[in-house]
Amino acid sequence: MTGVEMKNLGQYDSERAGLRIRGMNPEGEDEQVRVHQCSLRNSETFGLIVEQSSKVLLTQNVIMDSWTSNLYVRNSHDFNISNNLTVFLNKRPFTIKTSEVTAQYAICSEKDHSCSNIIFKDNIAAGSEDWGIAFKYESCEATVYEQWSNNTVFAADHGITNGAVGVNCSDISHQSVFFS
Repeated sequence: MTGVEMKNLGQYDSERAGLRIRGMNPEGEDEQVRVHQCSLRNSETFGLIVEQSSKVLLTQNVIMDSWTSNLYVRNSHDFNISNNLTVFLNKRPFTIKTSEVTAQYAICSEKDHSCSNIIFKDNIAAGSEDWGIAFKYESCEATVYEQWSNNTVFAADHGITNGAVGVNCSDISHQSVFFS
């Protein structure tokens, strides 16, 4: 999918996202699921959910004004999230929780989420009432994060977090947080 604008999507207090990629596992080395240069805005819950998928390429998209997470990934492998902009993440204070984590980019951020081989680079999270970037890895091995670089969080209540209890990944480098 390239150059598509989607707006006023999702359903309040549910996991019905503006766009959901689920169970996509293309055959062959060159095949990928692509969302490129698209705009998703004004989602009542998640902007974009990727789950149980592989070979997903999310590049140069703008996802804005969601209520739970702009981009939420779980149980997916071999994917690339690069050069995206997420803007304005709202947090409803008195609703049924559809997610444990509210973040612009929630990358395998909750218990029982399994992800591997993630390229996450050159993304911007701007204006969040909660986290800019949230992820969860039980280990801080350099190999997990070597493909994470040059991501920026600007004007979020909180910057970047690893939700794994007792794991402090202070070695993650080339990430920037401003006014958070």
